Amino acid sequence: MFVCTVHKNEEHRKFRVLMMLILSQQTRDKTTYTTIHNLNELLVRKYGEGISPYTISLLSLDELSSSIKNANYYIKKAKNIKMIAEYFVNRKMATEYDELVKLPGIGNKIAFLYLQIACNKTVGIGVDTHVHRIFNRLGVVTTKTPEETRIQLEQIYDKEEWGQINKVMVGFGQTVCLPKKPKCNECVVNYCCKYGKKFSF
Repeated sequence: MFVCTVHKNEEHRKFRVLMMLILSQQTRDKTTYTTIHNLNELLVRKYGEGISPYTISLLSLDELSSSIKNANYYIKKAKNIKMIAEYFVNRKMATEYDELVKLPGIGNKIAFLYLQIACNKTVGIGVDTHVHRIFNRLGVVTTKTPEETRIQLEQIYDKEEWGQINKVMVGFGQTVCLPKKPKCNECVVNYCCKYGKKFSF
């Protein structure tokens, strides 16, 4: 997943990154980008300013839910986003893992990716369903949950490489190593993939 981080205000930039990551859960990148753009446009029209904790906090929950309805689980996401916005209205954006994971809807994956993208800190590997699936298919790990996969990958790879794993694997999982009917015959690593050796021909 690639997140645009250009913004005139550093605190608003960080908040926008966090919003993108929340909206991206179980949602394709193209839909996430469209959703964040539409939300930003709504805020500019209503308040003369784009996405920030303050402008989001001004929206009603119904308005926020409606504006992000193209994202999966949008009702739950809207509730979490509104609570997070209200939390940061009079605070600087979080820069530490412990504060982030206390926020609603923020788990290890989002916290690690936010710190990497918004704060240039690498403290863990952001493992989602794509990363979990791909590394199990490759035979690099044998795990049952993304969290188990994260723990094992952090033991296998040097910390300098952690930040690249999610960037590379999410797109690969969305286009080639699909959850159903993966394109093993098109995969450039099927020759060394435990799963690919069974199903490519």
